Amino acid sequence: DTGETMRMGSFRVSEVVPITFVALLSHHSAVAAGLVPRFVGFAYSAVNSSAQHNCLQMSTVSADPYTGKMTKKGWVGPDVKNATAILLNTSMAMPVGRRAIRALNLYANGSKHPDDNILPPTANCTGKWPATSQFSGVWWEHGAAEVAVLHEVVLASYKAAGGELDFWVVDDETSSEMHSWWIAKGPDDECGKAKYDAIQNDKRFPAFLALLQQLGFGSPDMTKPHWLFEYMTCCGGDLNLDHYRAWATAATYYFAHWVRVGQAAPVTKYFPNASFSEYGLAVPGWKQNCAPTTTGFMDGNVSMPSSGVTPDQSAAPIPSHVQSPALYMDVSDALAATLKTDFGVKKYPNTPFNAFRQAVNKLRSGILGARQTKTTIEMIPYMAYKSYANSRTNNSIDYQEVILHGGLAGVDRFLMWNTHAKGDDNPVVSRSLDELEEVVGSAQHDGQRVWANPSLANWTTGYVLTVAVINNTCLWRFTPDLSFLNTTSPAVFVMPQSGGGLRLSGMLSQTGTIESIFFPNATVLRPTDKISSTGGLWISQAAKLVSAPCVVFPR
Repeated sequence: DTGETMRMGSFRVSEVVPITFVALLSHHSAVAAGLVPRFVGFAYSAVNSSAQHNCLQMSTVSADPYTGKMTKKGWVGPDVKNATAILLNTSMAMPVGRRAIRALNLYANGSKHPDDNILPPTANCTGKWPATSQFSGVWWEHGAAEVAVLHEVVLASYKAAGGELDFWVVDDETSSEMHSWWIAKGPDDECGKAKYDAIQNDKRFPAFLALLQQLGFGSPDMTKPHWLFEYMTCCGGDLNLDHYRAWATAATYYFAHWVRVGQAAPVTKYFPNASFSEYGLAVPGWKQNCAPTTTGFMDGNVSMPSSGVTPDQSAAPIPSHVQSPALYMDVSDALAATLKTDFGVKKYPNTPFNAFRQAVNKLRSGILGARQTKTTIEMIPYMAYKSYANSRTNNSIDYQEVILHGGLAGVDRFLMWNTHAKGDDNPVVSRSLDELEEVVGSAQHDGQRVWANPSLANWTTGYVLTVAVINNTCLWRFTPDLSFLNTTSPAVFVMPQSGGGLRLSGMLSQTGTIESIFFPNATVLRPTDKISSTGGLWISQAAKLVSAPCVVFPR
């Protein structure tokens, strides 16, 4: 968004500066010309041969070969030379510029170092996990340092052997150990009380409290001996109350800090140009553009804090310059409840289209939040495999629509959680990336996209629109809710106008209203290759011929 935002009808559009434009190039033409695809999926597991041109299985590295391990036959010592040779062989077989390594467990025990334990011996925390006698609060100093030492061994040996690295991927989900729902189960949890007391009485707590208060933590009575425990277990455990949202966001800042210290910093030391991704960490949309999770949690619905109170002196709660939210489309009834209380949406059924819209808004929320930090942050989201049982889009073309809207909004790389993929799961991602390659353009032939409707998609309309400007062309993706019709083709809404332009009419909103929109000087753009989804339309609009770039009008 490079200029002033204006309002045309009910749609936000933006003035943008012209950028270099190149004619559309089909996937097959790009491959024939020897071009590296711009849009790429990085997969956990093997992908079908038909998808390997743009979906790449990442190389993996685990701790055991570098630290040694105990087996049934006894202790097996480390073998750094052999482990490095294996890692080098798999990673360097990947295309230049696409060499990606996924760290499996190099971060293990980063949250559980005995020297970080803040619980007193008297704490009633000797039960089953997580009510153990080890609790590090939000300060993982020694654990992160130990993790960094292991990363030094792995990365130094790999670099010395001639290894190259473009992308380092981590799926470290231990952040939950800092969150309120993990620390205490409720007001009767004696172990939880000991944990909160230990945090409250730690000499480092004032700095954490200062961050909490900037995030809207409130003003509890701090004169009580167990005030933090009582405050964090009150009110029936509604996680969308302000002080729970503040705690979740502050904990994310601290978790991101320790990930940076133990993992991202060593990667940057040896490979300064490599990208670093941590699963699930993303910039929230803050008060202006927060989107709830699929479970209805609004942890990012807080005011952005000043960088001076965060542990990394950064406004973005991520360990590097990449954010990677999980887009799994597993929406629940709790999402509808949050949309009703926070957004005034009277109903939000758990349909494939509504799951798709939530994913698009979660992605947009991260991009908009990053803009507010005034920091360059790449969006590389996680996508679950299509047949994922908990996903509402596992039998819907709306799955592909998430990828297409993401690519138009600025995403080049997608992380593919495809561990249990089957059948067409991998090829459908590949075909979606092929479609983006043709319509949006390949890396060597395309200028920069400018996402030109920078706001969350309306939660109640019967369609989602995303638009990017490429030189003097507005490229739209229109995806309607087709669930109320006996068709899978959005073409039923298209009504060409005799005077020019394009009208889409007959979409049904969440509130039961029949909707219609008009695109001046626009036509439907049809890719030459086989399309990945019949759930939406590409619309090309000449920006120079309208009063402002990328305009649509309700009709």
